[in-house]
Amino acid sequence: MLVLRDVSKDYSIGKEQISVLRDINLTIRQGEFVAIVGPSGCGKTTLLNLISGMDKVSTGSIEFDGKSIEKNRDAQWSAWRKCKVGYIFQNYNLIEFMTAIQNVELVLQANGVRKERRRKKARELLNKVGLSQREKHLPSQLSGGQKQRVAIARALANNPYILLADEPTGAMDSVVSQEIMELLADLNKKEHVTIIMVTHDEKLANQANRKITMLDGKIVSDEYYNESQKEAIPVTGKERKALPFTEIAIAFKNMTTKKKRTFLTALGTSIGIAGVLLSCGIGSGAKERIMEELNTVVNMQIVDVGETDVKMNEDMREQLLEDDRILDIYPNNRPEVFCQFNDKVGGALVHSIGPLEHSREYWEERLLYGTIPEGDNSHEAIITLTMAEKLVGEEDVQAILGKEIDMAFFAESQTQLSGMAMRTVKVVGISGKAFLGVTDIVNVPYLLAEQVVKESLQDESYQSEAYCVTIKDKKDAVDVKNKLIELGLNASIDIEAMGSVGIMVDLVTAILMLLAGISLIVSGIMIALVTYMGVTERIKEIGILRAVGFSAKSVKRIFLTEGGIVGLLAGIIGVVFSVIVGNAINRMVELSFEEVAFGLYQVSREQILFCIMFSTLIGLLCAYSPARKASKMQPVKALGYVD
Repeated sequence: MLVLRDVSKDYSIGKEQISVLRDINLTIRQGEFVAIVGPSGCGKTTLLNLISGMDKVSTGSIEFDGKSIEKNRDAQWSAWRKCKVGYIFQNYNLIEFMTAIQNVELVLQANGVRKERRRKKARELLNKVGLSQREKHLPSQLSGGQKQRVAIARALANNPYILLADEPTGAMDSVVSQEIMELLADLNKKEHVTIIMVTHDEKLANQANRKITMLDGKIVSDEYYNESQKEAIPVTGKERKALPFTEIAIAFKNMTTKKKRTFLTALGTSIGIAGVLLSCGIGSGAKERIMEELNTVVNMQIVDVGETDVKMNEDMREQLLEDDRILDIYPNNRPEVFCQFNDKVGGALVHSIGPLEHSREYWEERLLYGTIPEGDNSHEAIITLTMAEKLVGEEDVQAILGKEIDMAFFAESQTQLSGMAMRTVKVVGISGKAFLGVTDIVNVPYLLAEQVVKESLQDESYQSEAYCVTIKDKKDAVDVKNKLIELGLNASIDIEAMGSVGIMVDLVTAILMLLAGISLIVSGIMIALVTYMGVTERIKEIGILRAVGFSAKSVKRIFLTEGGIVGLLAGIIGVVFSVIVGNAINRMVELSFEEVAFGLYQVSREQILFCIMFSTLIGLLCAYSPARKASKMQPVKALGYVD
């Protein structure tokens, strides 16, 4: 039983208060067919909106089965419309991009009915209203009478206690109007559904078993014409929640009707994602390559020392060698050298090979071919693979092993002019390629390096200003470095240099990603604008969803889902574009710089997944405000009943 006690409804227009309903007292029993008549503007539709919960009473109470419902929260009203009320609108209010059967299924989706059962139920309802042959037609492909039949089928989908019909025959001719009226009467008689129908047609109203006349917001007469029908037999059981993917299905369905807009929005957003991933991939590839190259010349058991006012004299050496952690201290001379073999010449830097007593294992690990020098003063060298290719060609680089080549050494000094020191040196070993494919290294015993520097500078008393301190265990490198600094010397370890290089590469990568990220902000604004436009364009759809029982949260999730789908699509497009461009960059590097050919662009699965997830998150965040706006729309306003 539905009871309205002293119900009034007022609207505010500016400072003016307009009373639409005044002191309505009404009792409607289960199974009645009630027709409400009266002139336009007398409050008939407003009364239906109050009963359905799409509008709120100003004063008074509404009771159903003895329970007051007028103060229901929004979610409770949504559940009321979803489970207990069906609404037939004068202008049909069908969702245009859904077929007839999909419009009917919408209510069943909100009620958590599974797909197979939902489709079967919708077909039964369309068959009941005579539209079994029109289930796949869009509303634009149906006549007015057919649209209203779809609206009736949708209103019956949740087996309602109460069926509200607002001018269900208002825009139809007399023949179709009578057909709709007979259909409603048949539903009332056979299904025992309580029907409250608003109409302006007295002839149709007289076919109900009760007629209520309204004037100026009040009930002026209440007449019974026919015997009341039996009470309705509603579906029993607890309220069911919508299926988990209902909002996703609705969002996806809407987006497929606007494929071009969806794709262009995603494409615009993907540019930022592609830029970020390209920057990240190039930074990762460059860093990996630099670190790989540094590892070929880095010795973790060496501490590089530079003199300051404090000199590395004999006393200092003896003091340091007393430390059990230190093995050797030797001059770190690095002159330039030009190597000639037959008619081939190549330039390089010299690196000193420390005392073999303690460095043999280190150098053996780095050899591709050959052996290490026999002694600390031998005229033997280890050259890079790149240098070997320059001197004997790429076909048989090992042909240089055991050969004597002419080397011209040039030392540098801030106080002395550099001359040239000539040596004939045997190549005994070949290490990896030149550093970054550019800087060749010739490794000679440290005593030979010291000799050629003195000869080049023509100064037998010359003492190097740089030294290498060899330690027993690389884990002591930091402690030894700190000790040298405390003694007043400059000291550094290669691992720190590698860290600094890595930080610099990361910094450059971060700057590039930041610049690319600016486009993401613009893209996010684009998603927000498109979603906001979607909300504005789909106000009626929002009202329909709320009217058939979707909650405010469900509406918000629909628009959030659309933003998330755009973000997800943008992420996928951005990743694909980035991979294509990145592979093209790698190919260009390979063709243009054969000596240093490597994958400049390198991304991991984790980075790809992160970019896709991040893009999806941007879509969700940027769609949040428009989605929230959509969820706050009152059903009655969204459907256009209130300005």
